[in-house]
Amino acid sequence: MTTIACTGHVLLDLPIFFGPVAVISAWILMVNRRDRRRTQR
Repeated sequence: MTTIACTGHVLLDLPIFFGPVAVISAWILMVNRRDRRRTQR
């Protein structure tokens, strides 16, 4: 029963803490791709 109770907390906390990390990582990847395309021209 411990794993079922813990899963609920993880599913609620994961978007709160991982959301900003995912957004910042996606933004950095997008900027890097755009810079690579500009240097290839």
